[in-house]
Amino acid sequence: GYQLTHDEELLDALPFGESGLFEFDEAERGRQDLLGVMENRGHLFAEVQLDFRPVPRELGGHVENAITYYVTTGYVSQVRGMAFPGSSHFADSELKAVIATKAYDFLDAGGYAQIGQLLADLDVLRQFYRSAGFYEFRYPLGLPEGVTSSTASPRTRSATKSASVFEYRFEGKGFRIRRPHGENFIYVDIPIQEGRQTRLGRLQVDGASQIPEAEVRRIIRLREGDVVS
Repeated sequence: GYQLTHDEELLDALPFGESGLFEFDEAERGRQDLLGVMENRGHLFAEVQLDFRPVPRELGGHVENAITYYVTTGYVSQVRGMAFPGSSHFADSELKAVIATKAYDFLDAGGYAQIGQLLADLDVLRQFYRSAGFYEFRYPLGLPEGVTSSTASPRTRSATKSASVFEYRFEGKGFRIRRPHGENFIYVDIPIQEGRQTRLGRLQVDGASQIPEAEVRRIIRLREGDVVS
């Protein structure tokens, strides 16, 4: 069932183009890069296998070894639901309206999970909360600042009685994907910690000489108790 591909995006993802040399570490990086391309196409559960074998000398030529990547795409991961555990200030519907990733809608062509898009959505959500004064906002699944995944892949897998659970952890952000056993659709969970909402306690104006303090306060328009953003 495997066919030779001329997919330029897959070929460009491989790391051999610059060096022209083969190393197993580099080959494994290529395998992970191919997985990354497939994930960003919505194939979250694709598999990529690396085949390495000597080329028989009787075939002639100067190539001693051959490598082949076998890519199994699997199905496209259809999002059937999204949740934001830990949110209390905003309803899930408000948060869903902010991000680009959407659950599947029978009237819409969307509804597929893409890792790159989800990561961009996490940045948008963080900014959305900060604009509402939640400067302590954080993602519990995020790795500490300056720390990246210690494995080749940021994805870890576990299982419950009802579903396979995949956690994607990156520096400062992360999310969870649940796939019910025996099903081809997924649920996306984005756990968050809102923290405290920052509000103005007191506004003091120092050094206003050319413009009256009352005018400065009118321009700033912040009053005690207002959300600071």
